[in-house]
Amino acid sequence: LARLLEVGGLHAVCEAELQWRSPPPTEEAVLAKVGEEMKLLEKLSEVERKRAMKRLLLEWHPDKNAERLSLATSVFQFLQAQKAALIRR
Repeated sequence: LARLLEVGGLHAVCEAELQWRSPPPTEEAVLAKVGEEMKLLEKLSEVERKRAMKRLLLEWHPDKNAERLSLATSVFQFLQAQKAALIRR
């Protein structure tokens, strides 16, 4: 508790606490951000696109995101739907 108190009042102990206290992003915001990332992947070679796509799929796999299962499922399904078209480009 002493770490939290300052002369001016309470402050965050670390960056993670700041993220925890802020409202979670909406599904639409996350899908928009992932969509932007996928647009950037179009400029990469096929091998690099496959690696980046695999990284995104692993990052958003529902089994890896139990604390945000609904959001992870939506993003993972979006990525799966876009995967074939992105890799063929």
